[in-house]
Amino acid sequence: MHKRIFIVGSPRSGTTLLQGMLASHPAVFSLPETFFFVKATQGHFFKRKFLWPAIKIYGHLEGIVRELGRDDLVKNAKVGLFARKYANSFTEVLDRLTADSGKKIWVEKTPWHLRSIEEITKQVPGAAFIHIVRDGKDVVASLYNATHLQTQEWATLQPSWYPGFLKFKPYSIEDCVKIWNEDISLTREVIGRANHFVLNYDELVAHPESVIREVADFIGINFDEAMLAPTASVGRITRKQELWKINNASSIKKSNNHFSNIFDQEQQAWIVAHLESKLLCDLSNFSRKKSER
Repeated sequence: MHKRIFIVGSPRSGTTLLQGMLASHPAVFSLPETFFFVKATQGHFFKRKFLWPAIKIYGHLEGIVRELGRDDLVKNAKVGLFARKYANSFTEVLDRLTADSGKKIWVEKTPWHLRSIEEITKQVPGAAFIHIVRDGKDVVASLYNATHLQTQEWATLQPSWYPGFLKFKPYSIEDCVKIWNEDISLTREVIGRANHFVLNYDELVAHPESVIREVADFIGINFDEAMLAPTASVGRITRKQELWKINNASSIKKSNNHFSNIFDQEQQAWIVAHLESKLLCDLSNFSRKKSER
């Protein structure tokens, strides 16, 4: 059984929906996005190697447990000064929260943790990853639309490497394409690697039961009917300012991002020409792949 699970993928790829489905299982504990390893692992190599991780996440884990109403765990959420120690508190706190909830498995979902896989693998014993992949056109449309319509909300959710002294700007089309290309390349690199499971968003919403059964099998739990009704659990794993997540992930259905309505024909052509979907031999044929455990 995998007991420490990270859901990763490009933003706006259905990660919240998948998290909500898993969090609906009676054996699974989950929580809002932590951004813990994003904050700790991004930045200059030498700063990461020595004191920088602890400095950047000092007090961050304490804030997480307070947000969950667990002030009694603040003393357990202290982060050491050295890189080899900083993740110990994170793992111990999530293990404790899981045990106190009467659960066996914890699921953490921060899409940007896709870019911290190597560090998480080193720092968290037994870490397993579930990647969710969505068609690049849909991701670009959703990401572009979200950062323009919910600019203030996205400004508060930026990873630590975004310059805090600059005003957050909605993503350009080029930004969105670049993010998806980089993320899909990272997922492509781990296909077939132990402790990684890759699934397709379109398959999840088209065939939710069969797909989530495969995910449950990968984790080592039995399928539960509650996993097909994630509404209640989505409310527990999202923050008040993340209302759009609740709306998008409360039911298992494909989100309509209106790629053709958001972008004109010239923009659409540019996006299609610059997406790296060809690396996956056409996403319509991209099937879920489960590695050996």
